Amino acid sequence: MQELPVNIVDLVVIALLLLSGVLAFFRGFVHEVLAIAAWIGAALAALFGLPHARELARQLIPIDWAADAAAGGAIFLIVLVLLSLLTRMISQRVQESALNSLDRALGFLFGLARAVLFLAIAHVFLVWLFPPDNQPQWMAQSRTLPLIAEVSQRLEGMVPESLKSDAEGAARDAADKAQQAIEAERQFRQLTSPPPEAPEDSGESDQPGYGEDARQDMDRLIQSTQ
Repeated sequence: MQELPVNIVDLVVIALLLLSGVLAFFRGFVHEVLAIAAWIGAALAALFGLPHARELARQLIPIDWAADAAAGGAIFLIVLVLLSLLTRMISQRVQESALNSLDRALGFLFGLARAVLFLAIAHVFLVWLFPPDNQPQWMAQSRTLPLIAEVSQRLEGMVPESLKSDAEGAARDAADKAQQAIEAERQFRQLTSPPPEAPEDSGESDQPGYGEDARQDMDRLIQSTQ
């Protein structure tokens, strides 16, 4: 990374900005907005339609959780396909009209904003992994990360305090569970690993040998039996 004339993080940021902007430029602003609305609408349809489709799905599938997943997934996919077709029809109408240039220009700006939002959210997790006092060189030398950090801080300021506390609590719980899993794995390895082998006998024994009197008695016993 040090041999590159430009920081690798800056290259990734610029690439994401251009990619998102160019894609949104060709698709158009109306298509991008309606596409996001289609995903949200499909999710809401699955959420509110599942209670009505659950009974029929459980009659066909004996496993309850599998029936609920199949019903919710089917509703989500059907609504998403229908809304995507509607989105394509509306966006084509707009691009064939006199609003084509405006639609593409706004689409490019929308793509840039979307990439910035994505990078700001990614920066939160990046800072969580690498605190400011322990950042690698490729982060410390980046020229774009300070700008993304400013956007991330502004977005964080817009989040309600209750939601922040809930997110922090969830993060702590996840960290505690991960630590418990690591500790459980370490204990499992200790229980399943074979015990260390005993050191080989060097020929010297800690127990004392027979004394001179005992040897003479043993010799006399052997001679008497011959």
